[in-house]
Amino acid sequence: MKRTLVVASAIALLVTACLATPATAAEPIKLTFSGSIHVPGATLGPGTYLFTPIALRVIQVTSTDHKTLYTTFMTLPRYRAEITKENVIVFGEAPIDVSPPINIWFPAYEHFGHEFVYETANQRMLATN
Repeated sequence: MKRTLVVASAIALLVTACLATPATAAEPIKLTFSGSIHVPGATLGPGTYLFTPIALRVIQVTSTDHKTLYTTFMTLPRYRAEITKENVIVFGEAPIDVSPPINIWFPAYEHFGHEFVYETANQRMLATN
């Protein structure tokens, strides 16, 4: 009985540790855009940027030389059934004279991607009051 309790406690502790441990930071991924795009917290002009998952559901966007930090933002996990060899970016709708927002980014060879979380007008109003 005592041994069963010890084994069950060890398994519960192991499962809890696995669930509580955030994903480690991943390697930066270079993404190049031919036009301006919008990400949470920044509008990026045409060019190449590093998108780095720095923690579980947190993306940081920097210049390729790491000298300029453009934004850091939260994401939600998004699943896709089939992986691709290339990064896949899903843009949202925007008026013709406004930079389109990135809604989802699926890194190459990954089932799980990142749904970008944008602040709503109501959240901006509450933050300023």
